[in-house]
Amino acid sequence: MKHFQLVLLFSFTSILVNGQSTHSLDFNRFGLRAGANFAHINFSKGEPPADTKTTWQPGLVAGVYIAMPISNKLAIQPEYLFSQMNSAVKENDVLIKLNYLSLPVFLKFQLTEQLALMAGPQFDLLISADGNFGTSQKLTHDVEESSIAATVGLELTLYKTFAMSGRYMQGLNHIGIKQSGTVQEFKFEMVQISASFSF
Repeated sequence: MKHFQLVLLFSFTSILVNGQSTHSLDFNRFGLRAGANFAHINFSKGEPPADTKTTWQPGLVAGVYIAMPISNKLAIQPEYLFSQMNSAVKENDVLIKLNYLSLPVFLKFQLTEQLALMAGPQFDLLISADGNFGTSQKLTHDVEESSIAATVGLELTLYKTFAMSGRYMQGLNHIGIKQSGTVQEFKFEMVQISASFSF
């Protein structure tokens, strides 16, 4: 199932690239991105809601992107990212580490020469999951594989091909995680700060 979902994600991006064939490839901008995620798994937004208190935790994000212009102010920007979305449960001090392959697909609008607004869906496929219950424990098979979210952010170009961006992601679907034989659902929230270099 996971391999099928990966094929769908790559096929979707290929369609986007082919759809831009009226533009010269010289105008396409490839780039590298790296930064930090601050994520939170919110059980109160699960189904049914649970009063499990969790805290925001840091993680890494890194990957590549391509900006495909539609006009001089508008572009489609898909990205392929390795993304860590971690969180901690307050009451028992459990750290949950979730590693994803993330594919955000942005509609990027250039507000000014330096500032751009970005918004779009994000698709995530689980790579691995661990829980630290005093000792590390694999949770990969206990967490649902895929999620979808809505992401919005701003990007500030500081110098030619170097930019900084800030994003907020809100999970849209419920993600189940097995806990003591029962399934508890949650939704993601995440703030991401990253730097990018385009070429």
